[in-house]
Amino acid sequence: MLAIGVVVALATRVPGVEALSAILPPVVLVLGGFLAWRFQRGRPLLGLAATALALAAFQLAGVRSAALLPAGPLILGWVVILSAGVTAAARERAGATLVGAAAATVAVAWLIAVPVIVGFEAELSPLLASRWVPAGWVAAIGVPEAVLLPGVVIAVTLLGWARWRGDATARGTAWALLAGVIGIGSWQAPGAGLYAAAAAVAFLVSAVEEIHAVAFRDPLTGLPARRALEAALARLSAPYVVAMVDVDHFKRFNDIYGHAVGDQVLTMVATRLAQVGGARAFRYGGEEFTLLLPGRSLEDAASALEGARAAVEATTFTLRAPDRPRRRPRQGKAKKRSGSEVVAVTISIGAAEPAAGDLPASVLEAADQALYRAKQGGRNRIAAG
Repeated sequence: MLAIGVVVALATRVPGVEALSAILPPVVLVLGGFLAWRFQRGRPLLGLAATALALAAFQLAGVRSAALLPAGPLILGWVVILSAGVTAAARERAGATLVGAAAATVAVAWLIAVPVIVGFEAELSPLLASRWVPAGWVAAIGVPEAVLLPGVVIAVTLLGWARWRGDATARGTAWALLAGVIGIGSWQAPGAGLYAAAAAVAFLVSAVEEIHAVAFRDPLTGLPARRALEAALARLSAPYVVAMVDVDHFKRFNDIYGHAVGDQVLTMVATRLAQVGGARAFRYGGEEFTLLLPGRSLEDAASALEGARAAVEATTFTLRAPDRPRRRPRQGKAKKRSGSEVVAVTISIGAAEPAAGDLPASVLEAADQALYRAKQGGRNRIAAG
């Protein structure tokens, strides 16, 4: 996305860019909107809708009155920032209601923006002064400090959040926000529409990343799912080790303690497996996981697999007693209650490496057979194929 931004900045200075600036934004917006709608990705769709509204508002403001300057970019910038914040804050799991409310908020903000610029030009003028950012930078970019500073801070915050949480839409929103903020400086210049196109591309990319995550990542554990495993197996070349992992007696555990606790167990096991050095962990299905250890032999991988088995065995869960309060009572106020139960789980592992001419699918099957022997041998152990 950074490279796209550089290209856009240079393209706005190319003679004859007006035609591209007029054609490209609607093409990208329609393509991204269709993709997000087709795969039910509400947040990228909301971001694309906000970008389309921003583009329309900029064009309307430029046509209606030259008096919209200099405070026009101030209000338009604030609405760009609001749109980005609403898009990043919306959540797919909340259903269409929340995404729809967010879309309505953005739409109302854009409908109000242009009249506010016209009516409060004089009152907004003092906010155009630079206090923290060097005046030369503000003049060069053409964006008021009251827009530039919060826009950059929020974009950097969203990028940090995206890295921490793996949120593709937050990452796309951050880059779209930067494109929108910088584009405000040239909103009446030839080629300004390319900034809207760059913002639309950011949301388009985030929609593709979300679609990929839905198809290739397990939503419960966050690990790559079976489809991703099949793709990774196709790229393997010897030497490597494939390990199949199964949570011991998981069905019985689920029946006794419930699916919510069972989900916690699966998440814990996934976390421990993801921490195995030099390995890639995958959710194979149900209570089964797969580890790929490229560049290893069975002998080399033994200590890493044993470490994973021991780490899971050492992890315990304290189950909430039926009468245990959800909040810790104040000192001296605690009531006697029944004890909480501490439970633990173990895993069995079957590992295999390729012989001459073996395909990865055959090695996976050998690892599965080794897993069966580990379970037959008493569980909570490793067997080699």
